[in-house]
Amino acid sequence: MKNKTEKPIIIPLTDIQLHSNENTNPQSFERKIEKCLKSQKPGRCYGEGIKVNSDGTFEFSIPFPKEIKGRKVVFAIPKGGIPIYIGNDLREKMKSLHKKK
Repeated sequence: MKNKTEKPIIIPLTDIQLHSNENTNPQSFERKIEKCLKSQKPGRCYGEGIKVNSDGTFEFSIPFPKEIKGRKVVFAIPKGGIPIYIGNDLREKMKSLHKKK
């Protein structure tokens, strides 16, 4: 039976990194959260299906469960928004493509 007084799992979203390489063996979001809770260390999860809109904005999804082991999952978004960075692999790919021109 679920303990209704148990605190939710709060996941702070600290940043988004864009990559050119696909993660070859991504763990499920639930598994990543369980590992982070156990180790008490931050972790990364991987979204999928990036869609670039005609106005220059983009969308992606992070498949996550509403509950993990009976606890509600909540995302915490910073007041100033979530910074978006270019991952090292994407930076290198962009350099390579620029050199080819």
